Amino acid sequence: METVLFVGTYSRRGSRGIYSCALDRDMGAIRVLSTTPVENASFLALTPGGKTLLACLEVGEITGVEGAGLASYRIGANGELSPLSVVNIGAKYACHVAVSPDGRFAATSQYGGGAHTMVPIGADGTLGVVAAFVENRGVTGHKPAQDAPHAHSAWFSPDGSLLVCCDLGLDTLFVRRVNPETGALTLVSETRLSPGSGPRHFAWSPNLAGVGYVVNEHGSTVMRLHLSNETLVVEQTVPTLPPDLQAQAEAGTYPNACADIRVSADGRFVYASNRGHDSLASYAVGKNGDLTLLGHVPCGGEHPRNFSLVPGTDLLLCANQDSDTVTVFRIGADGVPVATGAVSELSAPVCLLVTEQTVNQ
Repeated sequence: METVLFVGTYSRRGSRGIYSCALDRDMGAIRVLSTTPVENASFLALTPGGKTLLACLEVGEITGVEGAGLASYRIGANGELSPLSVVNIGAKYACHVAVSPDGRFAATSQYGGGAHTMVPIGADGTLGVVAAFVENRGVTGHKPAQDAPHAHSAWFSPDGSLLVCCDLGLDTLFVRRVNPETGALTLVSETRLSPGSGPRHFAWSPNLAGVGYVVNEHGSTVMRLHLSNETLVVEQTVPTLPPDLQAQAEAGTYPNACADIRVSADGRFVYASNRGHDSLASYAVGKNGDLTLLGHVPCGGEHPRNFSLVPGTDLLLCANQDSDTVTVFRIGADGVPVATGAVSELSAPVCLLVTEQTVNQ
């Protein structure tokens, strides 16, 4: 069976924007169905029901006005996209977008201004006027890339009442309460991580209430956290690299930058990507959410910025930004990915979004 896979790309090396692809869920083969021209579609998200695609645009201005963009598209047959709307979301260089569980709001993160924006989503997928715009404040980190606040992602709690905001520049996780009617954000807590960590992406456990994991770009670590009284508490820190390289990375002599993190649908395994080591780290999850490192597998390319676990299958897809490839893995019963050898060439892939939409051609 083939279903639609959307691939967001950076606008370089001949990229055509957003690729609508057919993903063979049995073999992992990927073929391009259509393309939608847009600049730097760095992250993608679906509305509930899968009728609208959102893309954050990592740019410095929209129609001549400073700020990044958020675009919405109607999804047609075989993933063909029809533009619906584009809004300016304030600060520059949007790098992440998430949709609230009820589908009423999109939360974006702008790296350039250390800001998060809430945008209403209409019933027809059209984006409304910005509902909230907040800037992260705090003490900057210790790495060269931590010269200012750098919002990198924001994640709704499973019930949609809270938004976990990762700021790479401030080594801080901000928890904000979401007004379900207006989209307004109210800061309720801040969790300061180890200096130089650089929190980038976050993922909730699907079966352990309040347990979440953050991958730290600069620290090359994954942290297990627990949400208690609307505050995230760090309970464990594990490396993403082999011991010898982890020591070098911590000393600043081995270049590595983590990117993405995912939890398996059954909550038994966690995966994180290493850019530099160019690998995927695998962890087994214990009863309370504790992580045990299983090992590392080469990502099959360069700079694995994003990867995706294909629901209902044992497939893992990895977007290798600098080698212009998407590589395919099968996850064994032990939780460890094994490369299938399947490789698809797409220019500067930076986000993979698997859908349940069936391909009819």
